[in-house]
Amino acid sequence: MDPIRISGIIGEDTATADDLGRTLEAAGGRPVDVIINSAGGSAFEGAAIYAELKGYAGPVTVRIRGVAASAASLAAMGGDTILVAPAAAMMLHNPASLTFGDSDVHRDVAERLELLSRTYAETYAAESGNRTQDVIAWMTQETWLTAEDAVTLGFADGLEEAPAPEATPAPSARAAAPALHHHPAAVVATPVCTI
Repeated sequence: MDPIRISGIIGEDTATADDLGRTLEAAGGRPVDVIINSAGGSAFEGAAIYAELKGYAGPVTVRIRGVAASAASLAAMGGDTILVAPAAAMMLHNPASLTFGDSDVHRDVAERLELLSRTYAETYAAESGNRTQDVIAWMTQETWLTAEDAVTLGFADGLEEAPAPEATPAPSARAAAPALHHHPAAVVATPVCTI
């Protein structure tokens, strides 16, 4: 079966729980690969995609390529195995909303956002093995994780290895250079414009 791709804005185009559910139903319990490259979108749709993946009868391998940010990072947590491409990233933050209305409307929306943030944090914590209060802190400060950080903090199971070439090419100048060692920070927070 071809990989299932979740890209673009979560909740729009083909990045919806309904589309995913139909594809998973057609897969009939066979192993599936889900490739995610999304900056996020609807918080509720991200939660629904997560639930579809968790409820699938067969094994699910999620492969993060590019980015799994915001609602897409929660969706990614639905995989049985989560792999991150070495140059990819994950981002966690509190759900946000635009509100129009009087003070009562704003208070009501704020309460719903706090509830949604708590639900997200508890889900991330359950899937990654981190404490909920730590995840809340990471979400509050909008935390970006490199691929290695995602593995170190339990948000992914490993790095996605590039497939081996059929023929061994001559080493490039870059490949022949001494390896650079990366020491991931526990948390990487970078101000980047997100959805």
